[in-house]
Amino acid sequence: MRPFLLSLLALLMLLTPGSSQTSPADRPDSGPNSATWLKIDQLLAKGQTASAAKLLEPLYQQARRRPQAAPEYVRTLLYKLRLLENKEEEADVKAIALLEADVKTAQFPARPVLHSLLAQLYGRYYDQHRYQLYDRTNAARPDTADQSRADLRTWDAARLAAAVVRHYQASVADEPRRQQQLQLADLGYLSRGADAAGRARRPTLFDLLAFRAVGALGNDELYITKPAQQFRLTDPQLFGSAAEFARLKLEAPAADSLNGQFHALQVLQQLLAFRLQNSAAHPEALADADLQRLEFVQQHATLEDKTELYRAVLRRAAETYQATPLAAEFGAAEAAAGKKTNPPKPTRWPWR
Repeated sequence: MRPFLLSLLALLMLLTPGSSQTSPADRPDSGPNSATWLKIDQLLAKGQTASAAKLLEPLYQQARRRPQAAPEYVRTLLYKLRLLENKEEEADVKAIALLEADVKTAQFPARPVLHSLLAQLYGRYYDQHRYQLYDRTNAARPDTADQSRADLRTWDAARLAAAVVRHYQASVADEPRRQQQLQLADLGYLSRGADAAGRARRPTLFDLLAFRAVGALGNDELYITKPAQQFRLTDPQLFGSAAEFARLKLEAPAADSLNGQFHALQVLQQLLAFRLQNSAAHPEALADADLQRLEFVQQHATLEDKTELYRAVLRRAAETYQATPLAAEFGAAEAAAGKKTNPPKPTRWPWR
């Protein structure tokens, strides 16, 4: 189970754009509990997990009761997950159970962050166990819709994929206006490691969680079985301008209502609509979101002329965002797309 949770301690760094790859333990603390955190890190470095857990638990209990302590609260949760990994069998199952229990009582802004982390944990569990999932059918599902009471080890692939989609949806649907008003710079420990360029591209909590959702929901490996009627990216208007894309009506067949690509596009529409309203204040954030949209559509669209459409809109976007540092990235993407005349065939996994 070690690969599943090994990087969770550094996940706070991964939450932030433009961050370095050093771990939280490598950075000095300057908060009211800095001495305690330093001691916890020292104990963990020595393998004294029981002693570290005794110091961690009061911090966790205090932080979870205070909405203003969201960064500290999420940090304590990540450390608790690390302790689970060190001493528990099936740490992945217990980690998900811990966050499922906490997300029910968590307050904003910790709650949407927990949804995003839960989605990631479900996705990693899926990835670690997908060979077993291949032979597991819907008949193995527990007769309950309450995920917190169901045994995760009995879930089939479809149910796990649905959990990933639902939690990423929840992460951006949880008070989005407040997320859009909450600057990463105001999130303390949650934004440590982000440089000035990273904050310019993704300045708010909403930007951060939206990018995390889009990046994960485009993973085709989440969907072993697919319905006969599927959502597909076949509309050329997906390659329209940012404003045109934000207004585009998207519909998915009822049988494919939890299609990750469909919901990723919806998140991108929401993100671009928000960024278009604030384009003067944050031009780099709009350009970054638009580039993410175009790369996503290019990757997943099933249009015969998508390369031509992609290159044309990249060319126009480079002009639109020429006043930002990202203009060169649009030009580089156009040049790279022109070289890919014979793209490699996608890998066909044995369980498909």
